[in-house]
Amino acid sequence: IAKVAADEEAFYELEKPCSITHTRTPIRLDVGSPDVGEGVYIIGHPQRRPQQLSHEEVHDKGTHCTLTQVDKVGSRRRINAKYHCDTQGGNSGSPVFSARTGFAFAIHKWGGCKRSGGNGGTLLTQDSVKDSLGKLYIPFVDRGETNIMYQSNWWKSSSCVASDLVVDNLNLQQCKDNCLNSLSCTAIAHHSNKCYITAVKGSAPKVC
Repeated sequence: IAKVAADEEAFYELEKPCSITHTRTPIRLDVGSPDVGEGVYIIGHPQRRPQQLSHEEVHDKGTHCTLTQVDKVGSRRRINAKYHCDTQGGNSGSPVFSARTGFAFAIHKWGGCKRSGGNGGTLLTQDSVKDSLGKLYIPFVDRGETNIMYQSNWWKSSSCVASDLVVDNLNLQQCKDNCLNSLSCTAIAHHSNKCYITAVKGSAPKVC
């Protein structure tokens, strides 16, 4: 039970058996501390609509949701993170996932995309959350102790088949980071400060 005066978080659990839950894969949880610049995505029900995925920020020239700030010391018993990822009322309580691990590491709690750093959520890394997860026998990992990062391999080629999605003014490392922060990028080609991103399949050969 959460105490309002103490500004605590609450966990809810089904009291009665629900057969449909046995057909679902549980969300994997990471109680470690993520890095600024890491790609994220949010799954929820904005404005009570059917489930929506927030990830690609079209208005930001095709970039993806990324962490802009990660707190080390909590305020009001919470340790927070900020990110640019579109949300609406009703998204509060949605899990915030890392695009580089597939694990949820925070709970979304406020929106607005203000200039102060964007939307934000409470990290699972704080002790009170980890204690509660342990008491309820909910499994979790800590990225600081377990390597859960997706692995990527990069190599040079004279002819990569890249898609027509092009992001200008990115160096090679920025192009790689853009791909790692995406949910659909399978390969990149980089030439003349242009980043050619392959999502599902490519169509145009590029030197990379």
